[in-house]
Amino acid sequence: MGWPYTTQWYFDNGESLADGVAGAIGTATDAGSPIQLLNAHYTELAREGMQPYVGAYCMRVQLNGNAETAYITDADALLANTETNYVGFALYLSNDFALSGSNEIDIFAILDGAVLGSRVTLVVSSSTLRFQVSHEGDGTDDVVGTTYDVPLGEWMWVELETTIDTAGSLGKSTLYVTREGEKTATTVAATAGVTTIATFTITDGARIGVVTNAGTGNVGTLLFDAYHYHDPSDENKARINAPERRWSTTTEIHAPLHAFIGPGCIENLTMIGGEIAFDNRVVVYDTDRAQTDPDRIVAILTHSVENEVVDVSGAPIRCQNGAYVALYSSTTAADGADGTLVSNSRTGGNPTAYTTRAIIQMSPIVYGSRSRVIDYGLSRPPI
Repeated sequence: MGWPYTTQWYFDNGESLADGVAGAIGTATDAGSPIQLLNAHYTELAREGMQPYVGAYCMRVQLNGNAETAYITDADALLANTETNYVGFALYLSNDFALSGSNEIDIFAILDGAVLGSRVTLVVSSSTLRFQVSHEGDGTDDVVGTTYDVPLGEWMWVELETTIDTAGSLGKSTLYVTREGEKTATTVAATAGVTTIATFTITDGARIGVVTNAGTGNVGTLLFDAYHYHDPSDENKARINAPERRWSTTTEIHAPLHAFIGPGCIENLTMIGGEIAFDNRVVVYDTDRAQTDPDRIVAILTHSVENEVVDVSGAPIRCQNGAYVALYSSTTAADGADGTLVSNSRTGGNPTAYTTRAIIQMSPIVYGSRSRVIDYGLSRPPI
């Protein structure tokens, strides 16, 4: 795993993702009319036979048939020459997803100024939906299509490795895709520049969603979840890799997440303090809707010593509605009484200053499979 991550986000704090607002991760852009970008709750998705990859929410782009974009921007996704970075996210395409004619949709891109320096694209090739990978150099793109059949109605783990090297050397972008149920990722495409390729630097962050959409007639829904961006800098040069299980009974949490929905039991909760001597907090709320009212708090852990390990008292802890685990940092501008939600694994991009994280151990999760999440969602009133 590529921990610590520059950015990690599950969309699980319930923000609307309205145009211009994406909370801790950055900004949202929705040029659609009607709008296409929403933070969808599992009770809404269940009505369409879908569910988040993990937790209670995920990012949804509902294509409206127009040539309009809808994406979020992670401003912390930066990359200089001679560096390698990794981005990973869960992707789901609805059963009715379809591109019209020769249309293409970029679903991820890192930006060199206004140039989409490295990107992942959905295309139709030989009447089959495929991935395509691009790596920019010298003002032109090195583009490679894949022979990988992109599945509909299934979650995939999509990971892009991008290397930018000095002038005259090879930069490349490599795509890995793991379908749910597979044990290992398959390299489905790689692009590399020739010796005349120019360098580029990632100075304007990364975009995820429908980044480009130049054609009309595209239909269906795209879901994005579990976004990870990893700039290894001088350490941990390793892929992120797909989680082994979607509903594990032991989970390490670096960003706000519903550890489970519905009734469940927390067997133990451990807080590992960051390398900063401030009172950071891990707060658990009994909710499946990211409700942070004080009367929903079932556990609070704090630390004031660097790397301090704190275990919860009073375990096991039973939750009726779900367990929303929020991590707060008190080192930045206040966000209510708790501080600011943590969205990364290290402080200020410094690879040696790790932020607070939590390890939660749970009893077998009642609603811990695709069918059970959908059935439970249908039994609950949608948001």
